[in-house]
Amino acid sequence: MIKIVHSHYEEPLVLQHNFPSVLIIENPFEFYETVYALIKQFDGEEGDYVFLNDGKEISACEKGFLISDPFVLDFEDKKLTNALYKYIENKYNSCGCFLRLSELNTEIFDFLGSLTYDFNFELEHSEISLTALLKAVDMHATAHYDSYLEKLVCYINLISELKRAEFFIFVNLKGLLDDESLLKLYSHCEAEKISLLLIENNCSRKKLQTERHKIITEDLCEIIVN
Repeated sequence: MIKIVHSHYEEPLVLQHNFPSVLIIENPFEFYETVYALIKQFDGEEGDYVFLNDGKEISACEKGFLISDPFVLDFEDKKLTNALYKYIENKYNSCGCFLRLSELNTEIFDFLGSLTYDFNFELEHSEISLTALLKAVDMHATAHYDSYLEKLVCYINLISELKRAEFFIFVNLKGLLDDESLLKLYSHCEAEKISLLLIENNCSRKKLQTERHKIITEDLCEIIVN
């Protein structure tokens, strides 16, 4: 269980995979300050939000991932791609695929030899490593999906697998997903044991059955709706 504690909140935000949390901040200044502070903490800076994992304090990005702009799901982010390469390399080392790569290098040597056999000067080259091979073929996660929900679910799967993220924080996600799509997202995350926090700037949408709402009103009063 993840808890997010801040001096502004009477009660901490509790994130559980079977109960999506929705933080509705109606005061524009407070909304901006909240999102901006979280962005800085997920970038590794110090901040006033305390993240607890089963009572133990952790950094914001140790178990979580913030998506401050749900329009931007960057599948080709450099850090994410490097994490993908490391993930594939770990699988390569654990499954013992060394022979297959050695065979591939032999085929490459033969191909290059046939390509340059009649040159009247000498050439040399190195064996190709797995990392070099992945970069050569531009291996990266695809960003092409039939719907935004499908794209979002696959992005969550990617982040949770590569970065071991156990919770996600979204800003104004309800502006992009209708109730049916939200329920499908919630169901998927519950099955994968991924907790969600949605930060919204208004409460115009009805509360869905499994959601837990905390409302910060215009005059900064705190209302809990479970």
